[in-house]
Amino acid sequence: MFWSVFLGMQLAMAQLNDVNIDLMEKDELIESLPTNPSYFPLASEDLRRDQEVIRHAVKAFPANVEFVPADVWEDRKFLLELLDQNLAILRDLPTSLQYDRTLLRRAIQQDSLAVLMMPAEFKDDEVLMKMAVRSNPLVYKFISPRLQHNEYIIGLALKESKAEIWNTVPKKFRDDPAFIESRVLSNCRLLEFYQTSNVDLVKSCASRDRQSFIFADESLRGDITVVRPLL
Repeated sequence: MFWSVFLGMQLAMAQLNDVNIDLMEKDELIESLPTNPSYFPLASEDLRRDQEVIRHAVKAFPANVEFVPADVWEDRKFLLELLDQNLAILRDLPTSLQYDRTLLRRAIQQDSLAVLMMPAEFKDDEVLMKMAVRSNPLVYKFISPRLQHNEYIIGLALKESKAEIWNTVPKKFRDDPAFIESRVLSNCRLLEFYQTSNVDLVKSCASRDRQSFIFADESLRGDITVVRPLL
């Protein structure tokens, strides 16, 4: 929707200015792209195949990859180079490439937030999502509901003590001491969200991470029998 409106506006301006985009020379097109990125779809096919032109077009507006002739992507090295420069191209590549697991794995390795650009089916891919959440626990918010119930992935996500992660973890896991307390021991800062009267848990956390004690339940922080051993 946005691209259609943007392209229409740019095309109208080009017509008003009597710009013959399909007759532009390579250097002229490259010079125009930073301020007029929508010239690229209207350029000659030869120029839309030119790797230097493509680099400039994608830098100016990642969605321009949609207008690159499909066979250009047979040059895998060039494709990976563009992907490394701008992950946003992922959502506008040909469908076959959007479903290419090797390409998706490469994107996650570069930046796990590439998950946001992937087809919905891959947000339910256990192997890829484990990789993404391990790299950046915040990605947990964006994976499929099914995988948000995966105990191993929850453990990866809770290595980061962020409210948005904690609140995304299904309540049945957050309220299950048998499940959650081992994760709290792995990341004692989770005591900020997991309010417990389990003295042993709080003491164990304080011995591992003294700063975590400030997140303990107020009743425990005021209990001299708990505080004395920590002094």
